[in-house]
Amino acid sequence: MVMSLLYRKFLIIFLLAVICFTTSFAQSTTTSNDADREFAYGVGLYRDGYFKMAQAKFEEYLRRWQSDDRAAQAIYLSGECSFQLKKWKECQSAMIRLLADYPFDQLVDEALLRLGQSDINQQKPNQAHDEFSKLIDEYPDSPLIPDAIYWSGEAALSAGDTTSALDYYSKLLSNHDQHTYAPWAAYNTGFIKEQLGDTTAAMAAYKIVRDNYLHSEPALNAIYRAGNLYFAGGQFEEARLSLRILIDEETDPAIMRHADFILGEIAFKEGDNDLARSHYVKVIQADSSADPAAEAMFALSWIDSKEQNWANAAEGFRRISDNFSGHDLASRALIESGIAWHELQKTKNALEAFRLVIKEYPDSEDYWTALVEIGRIQYETGEYENASHTLERALKAPTGTVEMVHIYRLIIASLSEIREYGKTANLCRKALELNPGDGDREELFFSAG
Repeated sequence: MVMSLLYRKFLIIFLLAVICFTTSFAQSTTTSNDADREFAYGVGLYRDGYFKMAQAKFEEYLRRWQSDDRAAQAIYLSGECSFQLKKWKECQSAMIRLLADYPFDQLVDEALLRLGQSDINQQKPNQAHDEFSKLIDEYPDSPLIPDAIYWSGEAALSAGDTTSALDYYSKLLSNHDQHTYAPWAAYNTGFIKEQLGDTTAAMAAYKIVRDNYLHSEPALNAIYRAGNLYFAGGQFEEARLSLRILIDEETDPAIMRHADFILGEIAFKEGDNDLARSHYVKVIQADSSADPAAEAMFALSWIDSKEQNWANAAEGFRRISDNFSGHDLASRALIESGIAWHELQKTKNALEAFRLVIKEYPDSEDYWTALVEIGRIQYETGEYENASHTLERALKAPTGTVEMVHIYRLIIASLSEIREYGKTANLCRKALELNPGDGDREELFFSAG
């Protein structure tokens, strides 16, 4: 009887233990399966580009299974989602958390790279450089070393240290010339050299991009920059050959617009106005509101002006000032519009254009030109006193802005018409001090006499 009771007690304890173990195992398996599903779901959302939803899923995962073996991966992927969403501070926080909580994890080098890139995007190039240097120094076997070298160059460039930037780009090209960033390192080298005025070195770098990385993202940019340099150097045929590649490749619309504009400039300089027009029109048709549309419109109007198609020129120049009032060419376009109207003997329109320059662009050089043109019209229409007053204001123009001798001559002529001879002799002496040409000198002596 005692044995029977002991046996029954042992059996009950054994059965309870089995039940507890089975229940615990089932719960553990369920928990593990749930964690697997949550993590896989987040990865799937990330892979499909649903970064905001993926980030929320990884954060939920970390709240529920913060001790799971994949917690470090979840932190990194949450930060990576922020990076893709351009939320640099959130990305930075995630990567700092990963480095603090899992300093020996296999994703540490990835975190350092993203941390540095986030710093660059927050205009913290010196901090970024420190992160990249740590990656290079402490993880020399990392496959991300080339990335860190390139981004060290970007950090240096962002900090204005072009010498260091060029050193990093050179190092990448020397040791990792097949890396994804190698074409960009060559292109950036060319661009820096171009900005520094070293055209030869810039052309050499752009040639590397064209010859070695023709199908890379910066290749067509490099070809355009080279074509632009050829054009600036007067090597029109070389420029044309480079730029034609861009047109034939049907590259980025912005690059194509600029290429067409330069091809128009080449044709204009070579005297082929019709071909120049066709290229300028393509620029405007591609996008009439983006660069270099204003320049193309100005060039078209300039051709009309040179061909004495004054009505077209006047309207064309005025459209530039109306549509691109903040552009550097706006005030000059108004001046040219006024000149064209004046050639058409439409004095009212001409004065309107010149006075608009006075009103809207008082700090430009064209302000002084407008004063001279208004004074000249006033003189031609018999408003001699107004002409002299207007032109005297123009005498205050900075040296080289307008032709001072011409202004003096107009003032003297205006004063002579209203018989204010007392002022003319003094003005003639001042004009002669400017060492005028023979024709002007003779006229001034005559006026003084």
